[in-house]
Amino acid sequence: MTYAYPLVADVASYQSDSLASMQALTAYGVQAVIVKISEESADGGAYVILLSRK
Repeated sequence: MTYAYPLVADVASYQSDSLASMQALTAYGVQAVIVKISEESADGGAYVILLSRK
């Protein structure tokens, strides 16, 4: 399927961040993702640190 604009996925922290999930997005034609990193802190540090501990 051809789209006028590239497909972009908005990924939330409660969604899987596994390689399989990202590959599935790619299979659907997603070319970029948006990730909010500013949850619960002004600079986003709290969220980034939480994810780095996975």
